[in-house]
Amino acid sequence: MDVRFHVPESPEEPIVKELPVESPEDLQRRKELLGTSEEFRSMAEALHELCRGAHSHRVFVADPSDKERIVKELEKLGFLIGVDLSHEEVLDRTFRN
Repeated sequence: MDVRFHVPESPEEPIVKELPVESPEDLQRRKELLGTSEEFRSMAEALHELCRGAHSHRVFVADPSDKERIVKELEKLGFLIGVDLSHEEVLDRTFRN
């Protein structure tokens, strides 16, 4: 999995950070880091400020049904603006509409 920070002033490509998340436990450890590590939290806040909150995740799954389940859950939560979008499409949907 990765996180892509879509900076409006940088239309060529997003800033990409790999996230080694392969299980719910890995995700929980990342959440805990935000709560306990000032350095980690400061870095995350700076990136979110730079991209004005516009970010996306690329998620790799072995089973296509997992992708469908993830997409449905994100839609239900209201977090999804699209699937398999390019950097330009993310910028269009978040800043140019």
